[in-house]
Amino acid sequence: MPILGFNLNKLLVEKNNPVRKDLKVNQNITINSLTKTKSELTSSDLLNISFEFNLDYQEVGQLILGGEIIFSEEAKRINEILDEWKKNHRIQKELNQLILNTILLRCTIKALNLQQELNLPHHIQLPKLKPA
Repeated sequence: MPILGFNLNKLLVEKNNPVRKDLKVNQNITINSLTKTKSELTSSDLLNISFEFNLDYQEVGQLILGGEIIFSEEAKRINEILDEWKKNHRIQKELNQLILNTILLRCTIKALNLQQELNLPHHIQLPKLKPA
């Protein structure tokens, strides 16, 4: 299942208070919806997955990135995925892993840049050199 597109349509970053030393950053990814769409070029069915990547800095601030991922797949398989989503709000394990890894990779890079702009602590540990 190839990824055809990754689009951000929501960028919200706010810093309300100074950063504390003991600040804990909570990370969450939410899949909001799965829908079927048509490719304008080939008229084939595509799967549109809407998501939200959220970093919560408690009372200090928040960072939210929202967007969509576009996948190409056979029409029958897209219908199976959508049926499972409508029944149980679940996505097959392999597809879910691909979706979450794509969101993590793309949003982490964007979040690091935005965190630097607002002087918010990074949500992941970055490598550091230590004297020998």
